[in-house]
Amino acid sequence: MLHYLGIAYQGNVVLLKGTATDTKGSPLEITFYLVGEDGKQTRVKSSSDGSFSIPISTSGLYTIVAKNWLPRNIEFISISVGSQYSELTQNLVFEKIAENTLLNKGNYFEKNSTELTNEGKRLLENIVKFSKINPGVSFKILINCNESKFTKITRTEKVGKKTRKITITPEQQARELLEKRAESIKAFFKSRNYPERNYVIEAEPYYPISSSPTQAKSKQKKAKSTPQQATAPKTDAPNLSIFIWKIMNMGK
Repeated sequence: MLHYLGIAYQGNVVLLKGTATDTKGSPLEITFYLVGEDGKQTRVKSSSDGSFSIPISTSGLYTIVAKNWLPRNIEFISISVGSQYSELTQNLVFEKIAENTLLNKGNYFEKNSTELTNEGKRLLENIVKFSKINPGVSFKILINCNESKFTKITRTEKVGKKTRKITITPEQQARELLEKRAESIKAFFKSRNYPERNYVIEAEPYYPISSSPTQAKSKQKKAKSTPQQATAPKTDAPNLSIFIWKIMNMGK
């Protein structure tokens, strides 16, 4: 590869440099791409010792994408190009892609909302960029919500000239929220022309202690009577998790 010397550039350039390794710390000779917010790809190739350097002349947030590899220590690099030459060192750790590998998880929906957070939108955008380099990879998207956060409610519905009251259970409310969150993901991908065949969405409400309200209450009572055998409630699960699902025609 070509190694760029700072002395060769006078202003308006950031020299991005570092070392690429695998998850065991071994140097990695790899080709990866810095994808700008405009979708433009900058190709970067590391040497046999893992070292790389590339001059960047445009400020912005760059997504790290590689064929058959996942960046593990960092997914984005923010670069600010000033009036003077500067250098930015960022080492990168990559993991070989494999089916059922967890890509990311977190609370990427706003609380009790169908709206994706800015980080959530960025995460989905990253999938679109990743797929352009890895077209044979599909994803499984798992959506969760805590059913115990809901309480039973009653709604009034008008049927003809009559009205009737309908009880909406916590489970029904949770499933309704999950369905709308799934639609939000589909709408985002549709706006990016990302085909539905490239992903599958699974959605399931949960209880922090057990899978049903009855079992949860039973365990809570048992925990009070026998504290030495009490099971600590699980913390809230992340409301969005993304996995590698299927890999086809991976190639080199």
